[in-house]
Amino acid sequence: MTEALALAKLFDPVAGRVARGNSYLSGMAELGELIDDGAVKVNDVTSLAATIDARREQWVANMPESAPDGVDSPQALIDSYHESLENWTQVLVTSGSS
Repeated sequence: MTEALALAKLFDPVAGRVARGNSYLSGMAELGELIDDGAVKVNDVTSLAATIDARREQWVANMPESAPDGVDSPQALIDSYHESLENWTQVLVTSGSS
């Protein structure tokens, strides 16, 4: 952490957040340059999507068996959670946020 960032964080929380934001942006710009220069290789992992999806489905299918004590109906809880996720996903899609 730079001295200026430390002082800004100490004396002015807003300025500290701005300084951290600027530091993050600088780091992202540097990363972009490294990628452009070939110093950092970005891998395309889309070929792993099917494997990851299958593993996730298996994990979710086994969730009711590993529910903690006190959960009366694990599958109902999981179904309710997935329904909530689907509803919020639709809200985001409809609002143009995703």
